[in-house]
Amino acid sequence: MSAKPPPRFNLLPILLGIVVFLVGAVWWKANQKHESVEDRERAAAEARRTREQEVTTKAAQQQLDEQRRAFDAKLEKEKSRTAYDKSVDALIQQQDKWVDAMKLAGNSPRASLAGPIARLQEVRRETAQLVLPECLSGARLYLVTGMDQTIDGFLSFLRNDPARKYDYYDLFAAGEKGVLAYQDAMKRCGMGSAPAGQPAERE
Repeated sequence: MSAKPPPRFNLLPILLGIVVFLVGAVWWKANQKHESVEDRERAAAEARRTREQEVTTKAAQQQLDEQRRAFDAKLEKEKSRTAYDKSVDALIQQQDKWVDAMKLAGNSPRASLAGPIARLQEVRRETAQLVLPECLSGARLYLVTGMDQTIDGFLSFLRNDPARKYDYYDLFAAGEKGVLAYQDAMKRCGMGSAPAGQPAERE
């Protein structure tokens, strides 16, 4: 009886398994690398979108801030202009009161001048007490100075001092010059320049 030969060890399945494992490992690694690249690209794209959104948001905020500042400046300018117009109206109103008081005083006999002179002095005080912007305040100095000289002229006329009989003529003339200087100063205020050479106001 002959002996059976020992069974041969088959390496083929093992080699195939190793090959399959290596192929799978290579594929998995390549796939992981591909996914890693995609993840980085997605992260980079997301970061770009975030930066772009921040830049857009910042630009929009800056535009809103500029619009708000422009609106505030316009509103402030309108408020300032309204206040200036009110000041002009107040000063012109005092000028009109002065003209009316002058008509009354000019048509009153010497013996009846005390009342009209008191009215002139009242209008003068009201005018001096107005709170005005710088340019109008400078113009007002001319007007008040002219008022003072005119009132002094009526007082001189009322006293009827023979030694200074014609002083009131000079005072009236000086008062008229003051009013004309005031009118010129008001025109300059309208052009945005303050009157020069302002006289000192007498309280």
